[in-house]
Amino acid sequence: MKTVFFDATFLHYGDDLRGISQLMLQLVRLLRDDARFSEIRFIATRKVFLRNLAPLGIPAERVAIVKPPPLFLNTLRFHGIWAAWRYRKLLPDAGFIIHPEYRTVLAAAIPQLVIFYDFIFLENERINRKKPIFRSWGRALYLIYLRKKLLAASSVLHKITISEYTKSELLRRFPACDPGSVTTLHIGFRRNLGGGTAGEKGDAGKTVQYLYVGGILEMRKNVMALLQNFGSFPQHGNTKLHLAGALSVHEKKMLSKKLDELGLQDRVVVHGLVDDAALQSLYRQAHFFLFPSLMEGFGLPVIEAMACGVVACVFRNSSIPEIIGECAIIKENNDFTGWAEEIRHLIGRQGSYDDLKRKSVACALRFSEQKMFERYGAYLESVLRPAG
Repeated sequence: MKTVFFDATFLHYGDDLRGISQLMLQLVRLLRDDARFSEIRFIATRKVFLRNLAPLGIPAERVAIVKPPPLFLNTLRFHGIWAAWRYRKLLPDAGFIIHPEYRTVLAAAIPQLVIFYDFIFLENERINRKKPIFRSWGRALYLIYLRKKLLAASSVLHKITISEYTKSELLRRFPACDPGSVTTLHIGFRRNLGGGTAGEKGDAGKTVQYLYVGGILEMRKNVMALLQNFGSFPQHGNTKLHLAGALSVHEKKMLSKKLDELGLQDRVVVHGLVDDAALQSLYRQAHFFLFPSLMEGFGLPVIEAMACGVVACVFRNSSIPEIIGECAIIKENNDFTGWAEEIRHLIGRQGSYDDLKRKSVACALRFSEQKMFERYGAYLESVLRPAG
């Protein structure tokens, strides 16, 4: 009988286990715990096995170890460039391969499934074309590689998108893709986040705490525009804006300089990348979650915040309306004035604030990890039964 493989090699590069890495680890736990998938084996580098799979109780006999790409191209961007060569010993036994990230998809007759998170990396490359010309040849080659892999991924038998927005983007970018081969399955927040019934925040009319979680200096996240407009937001008590997200040493210096220019050093707290316990604490202490992003494949930090009972402020773009509905303060792009007015209204009416908070928690629970496991488990069983 042919073997079903789950490709976990992407985790070789994942120190920040959010986004695609988070989805991958959640699916590893689903496949570990659900008896329907006990025969599935995991493809991993030795580093991934020791750091990510073994601590989850995945036995060595259930893991097929492959080498990472050669050292000079052993990076996140190119981790799938020699996938066929690296996986060549597995292919004779492979009856199906699940790819939670598109780069390792193979140009082979083996049935495959690929999960599409978003296409933001292509937008980032488009923006980066404006950078110095001496890097343009390398970028052009990288884009050729990206599109080749994406074309292969769009042609596989089974495709999952994490939102209807991502599905529409997939079909727009690849018109030859069969819409019937694409299924939207929403993802879920981690089980150790959430819990909106208990909180530490107190009355929003006496003190206000704002929070942002995500990429801080990434252009599409729009955090610089938020900082430039933060002075217009209601201030009550010891009001702070807390920023949580990965920052390099250089980026921290850039951000500190910007806060100095805007006179916000005493009103903005930069936490950097935090663990789940610290993140849970930040969510529980916040009254309003400010998420000024202009493009999201799903917008998971918003759901995490709402699950913890934080009222979210978002813009009407990409996947946000699909996921959030009317359970948040939602305005058109860059309408920070609209946000501020809504916040001011809610601060003055504690009952209205509490009602929106309850709606937020109820909305977020649709995207719990357990519900995600039910969605993905049912889909994988339906897809893999013929392969078995």
